[in-house]
Amino acid sequence: MIKIKLLLIYQREGWLSCFKPSILHHHNGHYSGNSSETLEKCLNKATTKKFLQSKNIKVPQGFATKKPLLKPPKGLDYPLFIKPCCEDGSLGIDCDSLVESEGELISKIEAKLLNHPAGIIVEEFIPGKEFNVGFLGNTNYEVLSVSYLDYSKHMGMGIHPFLSYSAKWDSDSLEFGINFKELPTSERDLREKIIGIGYKCGAALGCKGYFRVDIRERNGELYVLDVNPNPDINIDSGFVRQGKAAGYSYIDLLKKIIDLAIEESAERSRYYEAQCLGVH
Repeated sequence: MIKIKLLLIYQREGWLSCFKPSILHHHNGHYSGNSSETLEKCLNKATTKKFLQSKNIKVPQGFATKKPLLKPPKGLDYPLFIKPCCEDGSLGIDCDSLVESEGELISKIEAKLLNHPAGIIVEEFIPGKEFNVGFLGNTNYEVLSVSYLDYSKHMGMGIHPFLSYSAKWDSDSLEFGINFKELPTSERDLREKIIGIGYKCGAALGCKGYFRVDIRERNGELYVLDVNPNPDINIDSGFVRQGKAAGYSYIDLLKKIIDLAIEESAERSRYYEAQCLGVH
C-alpha cells in the first residue's frame, strides 16, 4: 500500500497564513516554506526591524505607532516613508506614502490608521537603487539572483520611485509594470554584499524553503527594507523570474519548494524521535 501525506503549498494571506504551518506542524504534516514563527515575526515590520538591528543589520531609522501623533519624534531626515506595520504585498503603499514635512506626516498617519489600525511604520526614505535577492533552501541557502528595480521609464510622469500596491497589482495604473533587471556581472562586489546581507537576514529570522529580501542603497550603504518569507510565486511574479534567471522552469521551481518542504518535515520528525528516545 502506498501512503500519501498531504502537502500544503500556500501563499501568504496576512495573519491567517501564520497559523496554517503551526496546525500542520502539530500533526507532523508537510507545508511549504516558512514556519509560523518566522511568518509572524516578518509580518510585523516593526518587530522585524528591531530584530535585524539587534543582529547589526542596517535598516532605515524610524518608529512605529498605533495612534495619531500630535508631535512626531525628532531626529529623522525627511522625506519619510510610511506604510502599514502588519500588511504584505505592498498593501497600503501608495502615492501618500512619501511625506516631506511634519504636518504632512501627522495628517497622513491619521488617514492611514483608519484602514490599517494594527499600526503604521515610519522610516527615512532611502533614495538610492532598490534591490531584491531571492533564496531557496532550509539552511544552506541557494541564491537565485540579484535584481534591481528600474524606475527610469516613470521619470517625468510624477510617479514616485518606490513599489506601490498599484505598481504591483493594478494593470490599469500608470505605475504598473516596473522593470526588474538583473544586476550586471560587472557589479560583482555589490552583488556579494547584497547576497551576504540577504543570507544573514534569512539565517537570523529562521527562513526556510524560499524567501526574498528587499534592500535599498544610500551613500554606498545598504539598508534592508523588508524580508519576505513565502513571497508570491504565481507564474508572473518576481520570485519566479529570479528562479528562471537561476535556470529553474516554473514547474522545477515549484518542485524544488515541495522537495524542501518534505526535507524539512523529515528533519523535524528525526528531531522529535531523537527527543523521545532521549538522544541529544
